[in-house]
Amino acid sequence: MSQTKKFYLIIALQIVFLLSLIGTKVFTLATGEKVLLEVVPVDPRDIFRGEYARLSYKISTIKLPEAKGLKKGTIVYAVLKKGEKFWEVERVDKIKPADETFDKVIMIGKVHGQPYKLLATRLGNLRNVTQDGWLEANPDAVAQLKIIERPYVEWKQGDTIYIPFVQNNSGTWDILNFNIYKNLDMVLKNLSYEKRNIVVVSAEAVFMEETYSVPLEYGIESYYVPEGKAVEIERVRQPAKVSVEVSVDRFGNSAINRIFIDDKPIDF
Repeated sequence: MSQTKKFYLIIALQIVFLLSLIGTKVFTLATGEKVLLEVVPVDPRDIFRGEYARLSYKISTIKLPEAKGLKKGTIVYAVLKKGEKFWEVERVDKIKPADETFDKVIMIGKVHGQPYKLLATRLGNLRNVTQDGWLEANPDAVAQLKIIERPYVEWKQGDTIYIPFVQNNSGTWDILNFNIYKNLDMVLKNLSYEKRNIVVVSAEAVFMEETYSVPLEYGIESYYVPEGKAVEIERVRQPAKVSVEVSVDRFGNSAINRIFIDDKPIDF
């Protein structure tokens, strides 16, 4: 075969490949089941900078009791089930499930990072340390202490640990820098450098269980934004919630259909 024929053959194969990708996406959008996915908290003005929106979903990281056989690059099938509003991962299989009920959708994903071990700790016997009555007055903040997950911890079951909460500008309370301490003197010493409104509570580690965090991607992590169309995103005020409607076809392929900000569709 001459060099000229080889050149045209390569060009033709590339065109066929591109057309197949476009055809697959069109098929998925036209025939796929519509599912609504929650995007992890983010400033909408950040993800829409440049030509592509960069998206990460709540289902992009899943927790499993074990991660045997899962490593970077492993293809998996995420079985999705509709929650109260958004679709969530019910389980993940390495082999495509044969039979599923009508209320579930199967979505192809890929492990894009090394799974890592987490230690999930259930807390009990909560007590106020620095401010009497704070626990009773802030049930929403206390809800964060139901299960604490950390890649590495130095406490064990039965230990007393100390959790600093910081009050944000909005008036809500969150665990300060996600830090939890085993030593009260250490937490009080570290807090001496803080200038914000902070309280400390104590808790007992009543139950501990190992889980694995598995990062997944589904091929819907970027979305082309036409030039000039991102201007309206810059007008969005914080806080705002981003969600994405995705079409998933019967083969498990997925494609972005629409993006919503505060439940309002954005027209690109």
